[in-house]
Amino acid sequence: MDDLKLALHTFTIEKHFPHSPEKVFDAFRDPVKKRRWMGDENTAAKKYHGESFEIISFEMNFKVDEFERWRFRVPGGEIMRNDARFHLIVPNNLIDLPPKKWTRFRKHC
Repeated sequence: MDDLKLALHTFTIEKHFPHSPEKVFDAFRDPVKKRRWMGDENTAAKKYHGESFEIISFEMNFKVDEFERWRFRVPGGEIMRNDARFHLIVPNNLIDLPPKKWTRFRKHC
């Protein structure tokens, strides 16, 4: 019987911030700061989607094997949800938070 081989591929996206690692890490760790970062008036989401970009709900528990959940809507769009689980947290260095699933909810009349 032939040996079966499985190859998993990964990639890394790096983002460099004009702030200290401690400040950036704290913004990801603190739910109030992260929510403000993602949905405040001057965020990329608002700049890209417009003023009617809406975060409906956000919750997170910043611990390994715990979660982050968002429900949001872009202008004229359906409600969408993003669920992610923290796989690895290295303070001031690394946060591994791959999205678990994206879900779109249809509008019901």
